[in-house]
Amino acid sequence: MKGYLLYSLLMITGSIAQASSIDSLKIALEYQTNTEERGQTLYHIAYSYLTVGDSSGLSYLTSGINLFTKNKDEKELAPFYYLKGYYHRNFDRNHSQAFISFSIAEKLYEAVEDLTMLNRCKLALAEYQFKSGNYKLSKIEFREVEATCIELGAISDLGYVHEQLGYLYKKENDLTQAISEFEISQAYFAQINDHPGELRARLELIKLRYQKGFIQEAEATIKRTLSEMNDKSGPIEIKDYFQFLLGKIHQSQGDLLAAEIQLSRAYQNAFSRAPYDTETFRMARTLGQFLHDQGQTERAIQLLESQAEHLPHPSNEVQLSALSLLGQLYESQSKFTEALATERRVSEGKLAMATAEAQADQARQMAEITLAQKILADEEEVAHFEAKSNQQARAMGGVIVAFLMAMGWLFWLKEKHRKQAEANSTHWEELGKRYKALEDALSMMG
Repeated sequence: MKGYLLYSLLMITGSIAQASSIDSLKIALEYQTNTEERGQTLYHIAYSYLTVGDSSGLSYLTSGINLFTKNKDEKELAPFYYLKGYYHRNFDRNHSQAFISFSIAEKLYEAVEDLTMLNRCKLALAEYQFKSGNYKLSKIEFREVEATCIELGAISDLGYVHEQLGYLYKKENDLTQAISEFEISQAYFAQINDHPGELRARLELIKLRYQKGFIQEAEATIKRTLSEMNDKSGPIEIKDYFQFLLGKIHQSQGDLLAAEIQLSRAYQNAFSRAPYDTETFRMARTLGQFLHDQGQTERAIQLLESQAEHLPHPSNEVQLSALSLLGQLYESQSKFTEALATERRVSEGKLAMATAEAQADQARQMAEITLAQKILADEEEVAHFEAKSNQQARAMGGVIVAFLMAMGWLFWLKEKHRKQAEANSTHWEELGKRYKALEDALSMMG
């Protein structure tokens, strides 16, 4: 209790100190007339807000951009555009604005020969190519970033680049190359004592080795990692994933008691921490199936019922698969009313998922990036935007038009998905058979 109160007091004190600092900067801003000092103050205020996702910093960001655009100061202007890209990418997910902002920042950092920040802009843009499915181009860009990182000795960025390359090769199902990239990433993170980064890379390595059948090697790595995590700080959720993987390995080796202990412990920790999380639902489904296979169906049903209470809307495929398993277990116990109701929830969830924005996110990113690239193709508006401030205004007008086009396209896409989902919902042969079987069973029961 004392520890909790002390932690709360520290958090409150920190928040008050930060608020006080921002208020002091706002007061100073009112009296500053020097362009450089005023711009730096605007940047610090915007940074304090935007790096925690507070849109209150956008007005200060815009003021800073206008100030340094008017004075044609590329060196001072570049950080504003990088910060703008960071906010739009990580918080409001306005990907066209993020892509444009990182691209402008890239040109500015190139002009002032700031290789470190130029490389980080290139890294952000390479990630967008990867997420939009342009794997070939993203590989080229990631390798260019890697070469510059080696030249600069940027170890942290090197670890991140190889981590992204690992995900990319994993997406392409080139597991051998993915393992190689994650091994390199882990080595770089370990070199600078970035423990969370090292654990992320190691977790992916264990998954891949387990997938390729290197069971004993994966088990040894997990046990060593769990032992190390008792002595080092690290993300709590990663420890749960390691424990859960260890349980699956015990299951594959036939040690069912050890498997149940590890699977149950990891799931309970995850459920207590984040019951709505996708990985928690994945654990629930795996553990529920395990318990059912061991003849503990009632316990599995209780577990999945508790998990189903936290089903978010809209739901994703993993979350709905846990709910679907619950329906199957109800049916196995002749609880046909509950089974039918659960299958209906699954059907409704799939229909909602098909029309949800989350399901169209990659398509939206691809559309927005394509639109952004078209805007950036006009060198008069972007590469030479600093020549006249009214050019920037026209460019932003173009962004607004493009954004409206993107929203119109997204609406069309969502309507298409919705209509397709409605059509599919009446033609899912397997689901239709399950409905018919359950209804027949209910009618037989009277």
